[in-house]
Amino acid sequence: MPKPSRKTRNVADAPDAALMLRVREDDAAAFDQLVVRHQRRVYLQLMGMVRHRQDAEDLTQIVFMRVFTHRKTYQPRARFTTWLYTIALNVGRNARRSHVRHIQHFCPFSPNVADAVCERLQKPPLEILERRERQWQLGTELKSLPDRQEVAIRSYYLDGWSKQMIARRLNTTILAVDGLLRRGRHQLRCQLCQN
Repeated sequence: MPKPSRKTRNVADAPDAALMLRVREDDAAAFDQLVVRHQRRVYLQLMGMVRHRQDAEDLTQIVFMRVFTHRKTYQPRARFTTWLYTIALNVGRNARRSHVRHIQHFCPFSPNVADAVCERLQKPPLEILERRERQWQLGTELKSLPDRQEVAIRSYYLDGWSKQMIARRLNTTILAVDGLLRRGRHQLRCQLCQN
């Protein structure tokens, strides 16, 4: 059997790689340690991509679900963080492409994997799915608003734009944006209460 290269030995000796090798052998405590060590940095990377706090939190969970799901195929050929942040980058890109706020189905994994990982991340999957369903319903209701109201509501509440930025985008005044937001909120409240 060939002797591992010096680079491979160094990568395998790194603390994260060692933890991931334990995860590969189904060590739950090692997975917990990896999540604690990297959850914040993964979240910040995703937040920079999707610019929405709730989506970044949910996508962080998806990243760690993928780590858990693909644990058996992990090979310490490079730094663990390279592998992890590549997964995060792909998840973030996919989310941007599919406009993650409007997708109906949250989790592409089997219920057992989702339950195990969400439990480790201390967030029940049912809570996540319920929030996703509410967001999907809200997205559907938003589409029924008049165009300018929809743009104002989405920009202000979902994208975090200021009223001044919305006024520039809609070529109107801040006072008019206030009116659009007020009427849009009222109409959404009425529609959501009927359902």
